[in-house]
Amino acid sequence: MKKNYGFTLVELVMVIVIVAILAFVSVPIYRGNVERSYTLEGMALLNEAAAAQEIFKDRYGRFWGDGTVGDENATTNIEKLKKDLGVDARRNYYFKEIAFTEVSPAGTRFVVTASADLNTKARGIVMSLTWTDSAAPKITAKITDSDGNVRPIKGYVTD
Repeated sequence: MKKNYGFTLVELVMVIVIVAILAFVSVPIYRGNVERSYTLEGMALLNEAAAAQEIFKDRYGRFWGDGTVGDENATTNIEKLKKDLGVDARRNYYFKEIAFTEVSPAGTRFVVTASADLNTKARGIVMSLTWTDSAAPKITAKITDSDGNVRPIKGYVTD
């Protein structure tokens, strides 16, 4: 009697189906975790800028970039941001652009936005931190895909 070695076609098909199901389930989870890991650098940059802004307000009684003489174009000037607040986005790998997009002259609210460099895998991610004197800071994160569709990133506040 001859002994057969190897696998049957049914056994091979079953293994392929199981691997396909695992891939189908795990790839979206992996992609979401990769996006979230990109945003950690942006979140650290936003928190650093917010802390520096609060220190500036404690020292000078106003927010940096509030339109006071010498601050007219300061909100988007990276060099002035580094010099006055000590926040330098250029040392980051993904998030190299930061701007105070809204600063209240009354010192009650500011919004700081960080954008991912277009030459990195994190391109399209824009994060914002909204600080008010009456609530905890709120961080939002959105990504724009290659088709121009904007969607929030899981784990952050949505507008």
